[in-house]
Amino acid sequence: AKQFYRVADKKLVWSLENLQAEFENLFDGDKVLGNRINKVINDNWDILFDAGKGSYETVFVKYFAAMFDNVLARASINELFGSP
Repeated sequence: AKQFYRVADKKLVWSLENLQAEFENLFDGDKVLGNRINKVINDNWDILFDAGKGSYETVFVKYFAAMFDNVLARASINELFGSP
C-alpha cells in the first residue's frame, strides 16, 4: 500500500517590517477622507496588524496546511524519495 505524508503540526508565525495599503473609492469616492484614512492605516499598520495577527495566522495556517496536504496527496513517499 502506498504511504503519503500529511501535515501533522500546524504553526504559522508572521513577522512584518512594514505594511503599506492604499484603499480606493472609500466613502463614496471622497478623496480627502479616503486619503486621511489611508494615512491613518499606514501610520498605524503595526498596531492594526498586531490586533488581528492571531486571527490571520489561524486562517492562513489552515489554508496553507490544506493546500500542502493536497500537494502531498499527489505523490507517495516512495515516489518522492524512492525505495529504501
